[in-house]
Amino acid sequence: MRRSILIAVLLAAALANYGCAVYQTPPAYGHEPAPRVVAVAPEFLYVIPSFGVYFVPNISAEIFFVNGRWYYNARGVWYWGMSYTGPWTYIEIRQIPRQLRKQPRDKRDRYRHEYYRVPYGHWEKRRKDLPPRAEPKPPPYLNRYKGNVYVHPRDPDVVFYDGYWYRRYKGLWYQGKSSAGPWRYPEIGFLPKPLKKLPPDYRKERPEKPYERVPWDKVQKKYRKKMEKRDREWEEDD
Repeated sequence: MRRSILIAVLLAAALANYGCAVYQTPPAYGHEPAPRVVAVAPEFLYVIPSFGVYFVPNISAEIFFVNGRWYYNARGVWYWGMSYTGPWTYIEIRQIPRQLRKQPRDKRDRYRHEYYRVPYGHWEKRRKDLPPRAEPKPPPYLNRYKGNVYVHPRDPDVVFYDGYWYRRYKGLWYQGKSSAGPWRYPEIGFLPKPLKKLPPDYRKERPEKPYERVPWDKVQKKYRKKMEKRDREWEEDD
């Protein structure tokens, strides 16, 4: 027995030297402890679009990140923690975010494309480095850039598309429910294709014809239903 414990301790120390963490969740009342897991810092995460759910690939454990917390599903029992290595605390299934209850079962196959991949170090840094709030009031009008992409007249780094506001900050795009934020990175999971196709220097372009000025009230009316749905989703997530 003592020999087994000594081997386990030596194994944990060896793995720690290689950036690994061996952890086991203390048993919750009425539940078995979560199985022992060996985890290394993930090179990248995959995101499930429109769910705002990130999952750690290439490991057998079901580990997710949603709304600032990590979640671990062990044999149908859910735990939460502030790190992907735990420590984990038991949580009832009715208390986990609804996105986790409704996520696609084939997510690991469906979202393996690099389009959904987010480098872990990049993500970890940017989710804490959100853009500051802008001016509180929306502009009286927007400049229609191309199609249904509208650019803020005083801050070209802020654009409106399909019911959401987006802001380019330090070379990355963030999403918000108003022109002043608050901003998320990237909560919705992916950048709309019209924004991905924007040239890096779109803010400096000088079009042959002046951009069409569209009153903000008119834009609001056009996207009212989508914006109302968006607001409900944000309230449920917060």
